[in-house]
Amino acid sequence: MKKILCVFIFLCASLSAFTQSFKDDEETKQILIPKQVYVGDSARLQYSFSTPKDIFFDAMPAFRNVQDITLDFSSPVFDCIKNDCTILNAALVRSGINYTITVSFVPWKTGKITFPQFDLADVIPIFSKSNSSESSRGIFKVEFAPIFIDSLAEKMNASSLRSPSSPVTLPGTNYVLWTIIISFVLAAFLIAFFLAKLPRIIRKIKLFKKKVLFLRNSILTRLHLIFLARAHKAGDPEFATAWQRIMRSYLSIRFGTDFFPVSSSKIKDRLFSFAGQTMNAKQKKSAEVLSAFFVRTDYIKFAHDSIDSRLLPAEEHEAVFSKNERNRLIKRTSIAIQTLESGDVKK
Repeated sequence: MKKILCVFIFLCASLSAFTQSFKDDEETKQILIPKQVYVGDSARLQYSFSTPKDIFFDAMPAFRNVQDITLDFSSPVFDCIKNDCTILNAALVRSGINYTITVSFVPWKTGKITFPQFDLADVIPIFSKSNSSESSRGIFKVEFAPIFIDSLAEKMNASSLRSPSSPVTLPGTNYVLWTIIISFVLAAFLIAFFLAKLPRIIRKIKLFKKKVLFLRNSILTRLHLIFLARAHKAGDPEFATAWQRIMRSYLSIRFGTDFFPVSSSKIKDRLFSFAGQTMNAKQKKSAEVLSAFFVRTDYIKFAHDSIDSRLLPAEEHEAVFSKNERNRLIKRTSIAIQTLESGDVKK
């Protein structure tokens, strides 16, 4: 009986010592990373301990094979340190019977910061929300040792604020910045200069386009006249009609008004009304020549086989072109066009 009693006492004493060893300072280890932490720095606090209890299984049977759990430090228990630091995240990692609590935080004051004592049941999200009896008795009590936040001002023996310093830049950065600034100013100046000259540039572009249009018009007109001169099979009325169509098209483009409805006898008046004040003597003479040609071609078109065409003298009244008259008409018409294109005639 005495042996049984001795064994029982020994087992109770061993169990008590084994349980106490989990809470002994030798079985817990706390590390602050980095060792020197200043206000505003990101720091990490690691708290390691050992226990044969399966904390993960106690929290949730489904956690038996899980190696880490995210902890929730938003509990009201930690309200007392909210002004001292901001807890970024926390986690519990296990390796066999060894567990490590890692807390990442940013301190906001110098001196000692003391984390409140808490039970793991309060910070494991699933376990802390459970209403089971297991939750009421807790899992493992954790008590961090106080940590100390250094003062950077005291370390540097600074008693007042330093004057602002210029930004630190890479070698050669100033040259790049000045190049960009000068390029920007130069580009702005060129844009402003271009905008100031824009109306004049637009006018010159329009004038150039008109000159190109007039040059093309005169070249095509003379080509058409050359082709007409070679149309030997065309009768005189057909020749006269074709000549008037070519010249009315030329004058319409050259002076920007429709000459097709204008009668042949009014051609000179229309030309002088549009460009008379800007024509020199040679150009006015060319306009009169063209006007006379319109009258002559009209007579050949409409007086063919008429009574007037039989009057004498025949060379003045016949409604046909005389020998070589077609060639002379084409040649003098080309000269008149060149003369009109050579001066500042009204556009």
